[in-house]
Amino acid sequence: MVMWLIMRGALDDKVDEVYRFYTVPASNTAVGHIILANRPRAAHRRTAPVAHKRSAARKAKAPARRAAARAKVHSVRS
Repeated sequence: MVMWLIMRGALDDKVDEVYRFYTVPASNTAVGHIILANRPRAAHRRTAPVAHKRSAARKAKAPARRAAARAKVHSVRS
C-alpha cells in the first residue's frame, strides 16, 4: 500500500492506464499488475511569469542597492 501511495505521488493527476493484469491462481493469493503513464501535456504558448518581470525590475535597481551597501560598509569601517 505504501509503494502505491509513493508511486501515485510521483505521477500527475491525469494518467493513462497502459497495462493491467489481475489473477487469482489456485493458491488463492491474488496477483495484480498495473502500468500507468502520465498523459501528454498540451502545448501551451509560454508567457513570461510574474516572477521574471519582478527580477528584471530588481536587476535595474541592483546598482543603486550595491552603492548603498558599499556606503554602509564604508561608514562602519570609518
